[in-house]
Amino acid sequence: MYTFSTRVAATHLLNKHSRKLLIALCIALSLPTTATEFSPAATSEPPSQTIDIRYPAAKDNNQHDFDDYFLALLKLGMEKSGEKFSIKPIAVSSFGERRAELLLIRNRFNLHWLNTNIQREKNLLPIPIPLFKGLIGWRLLLIKKEDQKKFSAINSIEQLRQVKAGQGHDWPDVNIIKFNGLPIVTSANWAGLFKMLQVGRIDYYPRSLIEIWREQKTFEALDLGIEDHLVLRYPAAYYFFTNKQNIALATALTKGLERARTDGSFDQLFMQHFGDYIQKATLNERIVIYMQNPNLAPINPNYLYEVDTAH
Repeated sequence: MYTFSTRVAATHLLNKHSRKLLIALCIALSLPTTATEFSPAATSEPPSQTIDIRYPAAKDNNQHDFDDYFLALLKLGMEKSGEKFSIKPIAVSSFGERRAELLLIRNRFNLHWLNTNIQREKNLLPIPIPLFKGLIGWRLLLIKKEDQKKFSAINSIEQLRQVKAGQGHDWPDVNIIKFNGLPIVTSANWAGLFKMLQVGRIDYYPRSLIEIWREQKTFEALDLGIEDHLVLRYPAAYYFFTNKQNIALATALTKGLERARTDGSFDQLFMQHFGDYIQKATLNERIVIYMQNPNLAPINPNYLYEVDTAH
């Protein structure tokens, strides 16, 4: 017979059973689960970080003809890397490469394009892919037009030592020219070197084949000529550099530039900027005077532009 005491006992039993179920459920919820599909944190990838790139934009009167190329190549490399990135100019006063190196170390900006040398590669973190594919070391000679006959008679480095070269006083080319025993006069004024050539203080002004044509046009009022018989050749390269702490940027940019080399987009951009100059230089018709660069670490030859020369 169902009595009040029976109902109380049943209720007490039910409540006791419910409390046990509730306690068991709480314990189960507090334990770690091995079913990772139930954990949103386990399946979602961490958000990728944006690589912020800061490069120097100099406020001076010197030419920076290659900045557009460097920035286009930088953008191409970062796009090919697949990483999120931003590129921002940092206004700086006029500076040379040594000061640029110091500002990179101090993180005033975190990326710049510079001539490479052994010491610079120790102080900074290089992306060792030659931005000019080695053509910065192929040097044509700016001369006075009436001196062409004199230079046409030169066929060796020994004969070249009878004339004087001109260069910027803190340029890496100075040490190379001196190391190879060539007379040289230096100047702190880039534009002044053209005037020095015109008035005869120097006999020739070696410029890379990718820059000499524009410079001749810039100073066409001086009526200077591009020598048509010789080309100087020494190993040289421009790299992108960052500071040693910026491994993420260096890794991404290296990966992207390698991909651009593989798919041909690097070469396409390079030829777009410099193909006409290479053709005008007629390197296969010139006497090549080979020179040594004592300050350069080895460069991977696969990264260099292949030049056919007759001599």
